[in-house]
Amino acid sequence: MSFPKRMIAAAALGGAVLLLAACASPQSSTDTADDPTQTVTEFLQSVQDGEYASALELSTSSPADVACEALAQNDQEGGGVNALKVADVTVSGDTATAEVSYYSGGEISESLELTRADGSWRVVLPDSYRIALAFDAPVVAEADVNDGLCSVAVVDGAVDMVAWPGNYRIGITDPTGVLERFDEFLYAVPSGEVVGTVDPLALESVPEVSLNDVASRADPLLGEAMAACIDSAFTGPTCPAGVIGADAPTGDAVDLVTGQYSWIDRVWTDDGETWRFETRPGSISITTGGTPSVVEFTTTGTLATDTNGDLVVDVDQS
Repeated sequence: MSFPKRMIAAAALGGAVLLLAACASPQSSTDTADDPTQTVTEFLQSVQDGEYASALELSTSSPADVACEALAQNDQEGGGVNALKVADVTVSGDTATAEVSYYSGGEISESLELTRADGSWRVVLPDSYRIALAFDAPVVAEADVNDGLCSVAVVDGAVDMVAWPGNYRIGITDPTGVLERFDEFLYAVPSGEVVGTVDPLALESVPEVSLNDVASRADPLLGEAMAACIDSAFTGPTCPAGVIGADAPTGDAVDLVTGQYSWIDRVWTDDGETWRFETRPGSISITTGGTPSVVEFTTTGTLATDTNGDLVVDVDQS
């Protein structure tokens, strides 16, 4: 029996497909997650394309780990890297290290760590994938990223947020209006290089005179707080942590080292409304039963203004 040429050709093609399938790698599209090279390649490609949500899915991090919500979403303009290369991947059990390189304002070479759980490899975002600023002075400030992409508050004198490789325009503003300013510079991830100002980490968002004013107003209030502490036999709510439990004076003289307990050493704030303070080390000389003793301590606490605009001191007791 003879067959049409088209059927013969189809049969031959089918045989070739079966032969190729038999010789191909057993890896399928459903198990590429078990290939660390494939995972890190897809991760870097997602970063290059600005597919940040996809990159997070290929990492051990989540959108909750990114302080700037916009950086956990896809960017239609694409990312800040190109010329990606994965040079080598070394596997050791459930961990792997990938040597990669890419261009982001310059040639970047780095090691990316991966970890495997439930049969899937995930990239561990390196510490260098972040915008990290630590200011030298107390600040009330916000960091504006890429002209309003997002705004991140300076907390405890620092900005620390996950960010993808690329260059970012950072603007430092004072939301309280105490200091009218806008300082802008470029911040490069992952190198951490800053361009555009001499020393952005020393930028001060609260004038020193404001800090000194708060400290001078608080000093006499701390003196009143310590007097109330003594009256309560070192058990009252105005007693600093280092004094609570000291032997209470019982009819004998109590001598305070003049001013030691009320000298504020530093004041800082994150919102311009409440202020934290710390005094220099102080001491109280106590004579009880004819025996002198010295209690040394440092006072910390919070300063705030009440509804009348008066400063109120709240001393830490732990």
